[in-house]
Amino acid sequence: MANHIRLHLLKNIKIPIEIFESNLLSPAENLVHYLTHKLFLKQCEIAFLIKRNPRTIWTTLTRAERKVKAIKKPTPFLVEKIRTKQEIKEMIIS
Repeated sequence: MANHIRLHLLKNIKIPIEIFESNLLSPAENLVHYLTHKLFLKQCEIAFLIKRNPRTIWTTLTRAERKVKAIKKPTPFLVEKIRTKQEIKEMIIS
């Protein structure tokens, strides 16, 4: 019974188009990464949703996580620019 309700809910998932704006990952990797980490779906549920083999989902997720981990691109508004000694001196003087 619980599985039937879960599968019914899976069919009503809406995916925001903004997840595909990143050039870091492929569209499939973006989709699987979003569904796994933001909506907390299991790999077998994602496979059911997009009609793919669960092994394909595992491979796609593994590649996406490897790319994200390797690059770890910081968001510019959260990280300050690394300043040189000269810039620090100018900030103190002025």
